[in-house]
Amino acid sequence: MSTSPERARLVRRWMRRAARLGHLSVGSIYVLVGALALAASIDTHRQPTDSLGVFHHLLVGRTGRVVAIALVGGLIADAIWQAMRAFIGSGRGLGALVQRASWLGSGILHLGLAIAAIRLVDGALDGDADTAVQRWSSWVLSAPSGEWALGATALVVLSFALAMVYRAWSGEPDDSVEPAAMSEFARRLTSALARIGLAARAVTCAVAAAFLLLAALQRDPAEARGLAGTFRSVRTDLYGHAILALLAVGFIANGIVELVRARYRRRRIG
Repeated sequence: MSTSPERARLVRRWMRRAARLGHLSVGSIYVLVGALALAASIDTHRQPTDSLGVFHHLLVGRTGRVVAIALVGGLIADAIWQAMRAFIGSGRGLGALVQRASWLGSGILHLGLAIAAIRLVDGALDGDADTAVQRWSSWVLSAPSGEWALGATALVVLSFALAMVYRAWSGEPDDSVEPAAMSEFARRLTSALARIGLAARAVTCAVAAAFLLLAALQRDPAEARGLAGTFRSVRTDLYGHAILALLAVGFIANGIVELVRARYRRRRIG
C-alpha cells in the first residue's frame, strides 16, 4: 500500500506528464492553424481555419486520424492538469485568483475542443466554430439588454488582447520552463518567438472583438466571427494576404513556444 508521500510523488509525476502532453497538443494545433493560414495567404483557393478546422483536415486520412486521436488525448490531459493546478495551486490575493481562473478557463476551452473533435468523428457536430459563435451571439442578443451583454463580451475579449500586447512588449520571462536546461541562444529565440506569438494572437483577438462589438451595435449576430472568420475577413482587406501571412507566422511561433515548454517544462506543478 502506497504511503502519502509516495502518492504525492505519483500525482506530481502524472501532472508533469499531463502538462507536457498538453503543451505538445496545444503547440501542434497552433502550428497547424498557422500553417493552414499561411497556405491560405498564398493560395486564394485555400481557406484559413481554426482549431476545430484542423481536426476536419486531420480526419480525412488514416494517419491524420491517428494524429487527431493523440491530440485529443493531450487536450484532455491538459484540461485535467489545468483544473488540478487551479484548485491546489498556492498563492493568495487577487492576482493568484485571476491566475487560477485563467488556468481553469484554459482547461475548459481545451476540454471543449476535445469534445468537439470527438463529435466530429461520429458526425454529431453541426456547423463550424464560426457558426457556433454566431448562434451564441444570436442567443445573447435575444435576451433583454442582449446588445449590452454582447458588447461587454467584446470588451472582455479586447482586454485579453491588450493584456497580450503588454506581455509581448514587456518580454516577461517564461516561468513554466527550466532556463538552466536551455542554451542562451535557445532562451533568446524562445523569448522572441513568444513575443511574436503574443502579438499575433493580440491582433486576432482585437479584430474578433471588433466584430463582436459590431454585432452588438447592429443587433446582427451574422457580424460575429470566430478565428477562421476573422482570418478570412482580414484577407479581404488591403494588404490582407500579407497581414494574414504575418498572423500565420505568429501562430506558428506560438505553437513552437508551446512545444519548447513541453520539452523544458519545470519539475514543479505550477
